[in-house]
Amino acid sequence: MNLAELPPILTVEEFAAAMRLGRGTAYEFVRQGGVRHVRCGRAIRIPRSALFELLREPQEPREASFPASEPLADENVDGKSTPRA
Repeated sequence: MNLAELPPILTVEEFAAAMRLGRGTAYEFVRQGGVRHVRCGRAIRIPRSALFELLREPQEPREASFPASEPLADENVDGKSTPRA
């Protein structure tokens, strides 16, 4: 897909194809605020300029939406582990 040939306003499906994402992944990305978009009733539209901004700007790493696993033990100063309560 040639990005210069994209229409000025994209559907989520067109955005997904341009980004080489699955449809569900693209909708989730939009839902989480990963790209600037406009809602017209139930329809979601993404300006082509928002896609270009996304590709141009380095992105800050996002925090995972699930809690990170915690270690099962704390390490003492002497290097021995103490089980967590």
